[in-house]
Amino acid sequence: MTKKELKKLLESNSSTVLYFHNTACKHCKQLIPKVKLFENKNKSNFYSINTFEHEKISEIFKVDWVPVLMEIKKGKLKIYEGYEEIKKFLS
Repeated sequence: MTKKELKKLLESNSSTVLYFHNTACKHCKQLIPKVKLFENKNKSNFYSINTFEHEKISEIFKVDWVPVLMEIKKGKLKIYEGYEEIKKFLS
């Protein structure tokens, strides 16, 4: 995801989910099956963001650790942090 795509996304009124993760995170690896299922059902509004590959975007959203899932709905942001919260959201 580029900064331009991110800006356009945030300006839209659609519901969007950003999932921040990285390859060194044990809990991120455990969530992969649930994330993939959710992503397949929500392809148009789900963005998986590897914090190692997208450091600038992670900085913009102030993501200091992973996993973190952010739901943006009608301009409001809801944050789910940690394995248990994200697992519950994805179920």
